[in-house]
Order: sequence, then structure tokens, then C-alpha cells
Amino acid sequence: MRYLWIWILYVLWLPLNVLNGQTYVLRSDFEKVLKARDADASLDDSLKVFRLSELYSAYIDGKELAVYNYYKNKSVIRLGYIWNTTTNNHWIQLALGENEEKVLELILNQENGMAPHRTKVEGLKGSSVSFVGNKLRLSVKGGIAQRGMIVVDGNESEPLFIFVDAPQTVSASDSVVVLDGYHKGTYKVPSSVNRIYIPLGAYYRGNIISDHDIQVDGLGIISQEGIKHSGYEKDEDNPFKCNVAVRGNDTRMKITGVTSIEPAMYHFWVWPGNGTVYEGVKAFSFLYETDAYIGSQILDCFSKVNDDHVKLYISDIKVERLSTYLQGNGHTFQFGWGNYGSRKNIRVKDITVFRDLNNQKECKYVRSFINWRKPDVPNVIEDVCFENIRFYAPVRSFCVMDNDGKSWLSTPEVRNFVIKNVRLPQKPYCLMKIENPSFHVQVEDFLIDGILLTNENVSAYISNKSLNNFIVK
Repeated sequence: MRYLWIWILYVLWLPLNVLNGQTYVLRSDFEKVLKARDADASLDDSLKVFRLSELYSAYIDGKELAVYNYYKNKSVIRLGYIWNTTTNNHWIQLALGENEEKVLELILNQENGMAPHRTKVEGLKGSSVSFVGNKLRLSVKGGIAQRGMIVVDGNESEPLFIFVDAPQTVSASDSVVVLDGYHKGTYKVPSSVNRIYIPLGAYYRGNIISDHDIQVDGLGIISQEGIKHSGYEKDEDNPFKCNVAVRGNDTRMKITGVTSIEPAMYHFWVWPGNGTVYEGVKAFSFLYETDAYIGSQILDCFSKVNDDHVKLYISDIKVERLSTYLQGNGHTFQFGWGNYGSRKNIRVKDITVFRDLNNQKECKYVRSFINWRKPDVPNVIEDVCFENIRFYAPVRSFCVMDNDGKSWLSTPEVRNFVIKNVRLPQKPYCLMKIENPSFHVQVEDFLIDGILLTNENVSAYISNKSLNNFIVK
């Protein structure tokens, strides 16, 4: 058997009519959850990748919060390139309602503490920042989903993320299952159940598989910590390797709020993805083939994975307010490797890119923000708009659509494809490539280091073979 543990599921049914959402998780409460995890004999200690942060402490109203830490483990990550182009992850999850505001106090648990001139706070809107001694005080407002990143003392290898979402509640029902505290196992969803709720402060070490439409929500964490990573294999039950999966071409899912870490393969499996919605979801992973989102709507989500973040493999997709962090592999938006059919009506808006850790010394094997690899098939990509894209740091390559330098044998097309209102802090390390005479991309209000892209200067940013394929407005 591929997974060398005993799959056991303890299902907690709601004893009350309504379970109210929490505002935050106390460190002392989550220590109890981890104590239950540590007592689980099926988890090999050498394969652990999740704990409470030892680097950061956080307080609200004088109460110490749980600061989660998903960290690198050399027993799991054995490839040097992956180790060198990924970072550890620390995060705090808050649930704040409309007109609700909290003051978050952060302390760096090191001798030198925090210093104002060495601390970056990125991505948080409407938040005021101040320093009192070695404490960073951050006012955090509810009412909108927020994804922020804090870098202290220039330590880019230990970023701290702040996630703010609306509180979630669930009503008791025979069709609802709640996974509170610590649970483990593969949950094969029975036909009588259509909703699985993982509340804030819960840690579910396992996966969820369904043969019918399901909803998975809550602000808790789902993980396959301790399970051997496995790539896609044609004759295997690949959905079984993913944190949440539905089988069947017409089956769909809605996932709201949860944080997904350490999948055995992809974070989520649905195919082809029509009608599937992700809202307020967070995804972290280190290894290859741990792709994040595929579906019709990706709203207010976050991804820091090490493969493709969003697969644009179907028509009629809406992506809004995605925050992303590129590591050493994959692309933020992937139109596919080869033949995924013609697509149209794709809208991507309000995207934040915190970092890009891709190898910046070579451009032969280009991993880019927007990508269509080996599209030598007679498909058409049309009616696409990327709008309002903000980069906080340099990117290796912004857009690549090429055939790896090989001659074209078919006639793919890209038309009515618009990219507008882009802000890059400096010139990408690798040139943009759209190297097919039938590919046409229009760019508007595209600034690189404050310089507006024009017909006169565009040749400095794109390959020679792409010159006739960019239209600058």
C-alpha cells in the first residue's frame, strides 16, 4: 500500500445548532492540538514539517496567539535546488467581521528584536504600523480579505504572513461534518454528506475525497504531513494523493477559507474544473507537482507553492485578488503544457506578487508569471484580460509563450489578449517571449521601474522574435 499509515477518521458531529467562528487561535489552545498530533504513532517524527513558530510571538488584547510554522525538512526535501529556492513559512490567521479592528503586537524572538528601519510590511491595506520598543504594533481591520507579508531584519528566508478573513459559522445538519481539533485519515465523503467544516484552530492531517459535489470550508488547516510525496501517474488513483479531491468530469467543489499545506501531490483535484470555486483559500508547499488551483473562480486566495499556482485550462475563469509568492519552480498562471483545448473569456484582476525565487542566472528553462509551454497544437486562446498586477520584488520573467525554440508544426492562435496596469520594480531578468506570428498580445499602462512601456522602448524587454506580436497602447 502506497501510504504506510492506518487511515482512521474521528468525525465530530455538531452538538449545538450553530458553531460560531472564532476571532483568533490562542497559542495554548493549539499546543493541545499539536500534543494530540505528536501522540499519533502513525506520524514519523523525522517527517514532521509543521509546528508553532519559535521565531515570532504575537499578541492581541494581551493574549498570545498561535503563529503557525510550516518549515523545510531535509528528510523530505532532498533536492538542493528546491532547498535553496524555497523559504520557511510563518503565519497568523485572523477572523474579523465588518467594522471590527484589532491591534496585533509582534515580537521577534531574537536578541536584537525588531528594528523599524529593517522591517517591511507588504500587502496589508488600511493598516497602521508603529513600533514600541521591540514590538511591532499593527492595526488590522476586518470587512475585506487581507493577505500581508512581513519581513524582519531583511530575513527573507523566514517571512511572516498575516491572513484576515470573515468569521465563519456552520449550522448543525445531517449533511454537515465538522473536523475539530486534531484528526487524521482519508475521509471518503458519503453521499449523505455535502459539507465538511474545518474550523479555525483545527488541524486535519489527511485528505478528503468525494464522488459528488462538496463544500469544504472553515479557517482550519488540512495537510498530508508525513505522507510520501508522489507525482502524477497515469494508471494510479491520483485524486487520492491530493488534500481535497472530487472524482468525475461533472463533479465540482467549493472550498472556502481553509489553509492547505504539504499535499502528497496537488493541493486540490477536480477535472476539468468547471463550476469549482475557491474563496479565501491559502496554499503552501515546497515540492514539485504541488499545484494549487484549477477551477472557474479563484477569489481572495493566496498561494506559495512550488509548481503552477493557477491552471487556466478551461473557459470562463475569474481570478480576483490573488496574492502569490513564486518559489523556484512553476508559474503563477499556466495555460498548459501542450494540448488543453481552445479557451476564452478569462479575467484576472488585482494580483499581488510578493517574491520570485526562480533561478535568475539563466533563461533557457524559463519559468514565468504568465506561461503557455509547448503550445504546438491548433488551439485558440482568446478574450483574455490581466489587469492590476503589482510586484513587490523582481520577477524572473513576466510572460512566455513559446515552443522551446523548435519549429512550429501547427497553427495555434492568441487573440484579444490584453495585459494592463502592471507595476514591476525593475526589468525582468529574462525577456518576454511570444514567439509565434499568430500570437498577439496588447499591453497598456505597463510600468517597469517607473518607465512606461512604449513602442519605442519595448524591444528592450521582449525577444526579437516577439517584436511583431506585442501591441503597445
